[in-house]
Amino acid sequence: MMSIRRLALQATMGFALAGLAHSTASAQIVTATWNPAGSSPVLSIPQAPLNLSPQVTFNQITVSDFATVYLTPTGTPGTFALSESGFLPIQSYQLNGSTIQAPGLNNNAGATPYGIYGQFTATIPNFVCSSAGNCSGQYNNISFTLVGNPGDNATFGFSAATGLPTVVTGATFNLATGSLASCGAPGPLCQNLGALQASVPNSAVTTTFVPNPSEGGFFVNPPVTVNLNLFGSFTNSVTQFSCYSNTPNDPVCGSFQAGTLPIGVPAGVTEMFQIGRNTTGQVIGGGGSINLVAPIPEPASLILLGASLLGLGVLARRRRNRKA
Repeated sequence: MMSIRRLALQATMGFALAGLAHSTASAQIVTATWNPAGSSPVLSIPQAPLNLSPQVTFNQITVSDFATVYLTPTGTPGTFALSESGFLPIQSYQLNGSTIQAPGLNNNAGATPYGIYGQFTATIPNFVCSSAGNCSGQYNNISFTLVGNPGDNATFGFSAATGLPTVVTGATFNLATGSLASCGAPGPLCQNLGALQASVPNSAVTTTFVPNPSEGGFFVNPPVTVNLNLFGSFTNSVTQFSCYSNTPNDPVCGSFQAGTLPIGVPAGVTEMFQIGRNTTGQVIGGGGSINLVAPIPEPASLILLGASLLGLGVLARRRRNRKA
């Protein structure tokens, strides 16, 4: 009877510890160090007269946003299928709230110029509007690539035929990739929500972040072997986007309707938002911020932790019995 009680106690302790780990776990922003001089091919090298190292340590990134959102009715009133694609060029790095003038980035002095941008596609199968211009839904698919651009010669815009974002650039190479990350219980740094609020688009998304294994010289810390999550938050001002529809005074577009749909949009699309192009046609870029985040352990992993602790307790019990 005593051994059964002890075994039950060990099991309870094991799963209690796992539960404690789950209750106290929260996503943590990671401070990272990247070295554009260590990438392959090399993104940037020190340049006279300043000859500054392009290596940068940061815990937040500011990006511009050039993206297009298509809305296609699903057949259910007020519900759309949303598809989005775009580019997110890095504008600056921050460390604890202070902006860093990273040598070489976007032609900053001290090193040869380079650029880095994200390229992404995303979908929301059920984008539900509760009222005119107020809609939301959960992403079910995101694909993300972090691209290095030696020379910083990328130019972003929008196709006149399809409305989709475009990039014209020289040589590029992939630094990292990512896909939709599971948040478990959503938190401030783990969300996958797209929305319109009074016809203004915004989103909060979480992807995995998997460094290219051959880029160990670029990813100084955490090293290339460490997989992280990437959390992006995008809240647009009323001057950073436009909406297009063939329906006059479309309630989804609201006051941001800038014209009719381009002739090359896919069949069935009824509204198109361009983020980074305002209602007067100026391509100015939207905005957002990105953090690298240490992932929260999944509940299944925590159950395994509890089982492991239980196993250790059983093993210790057996060893005591042998000694006795």
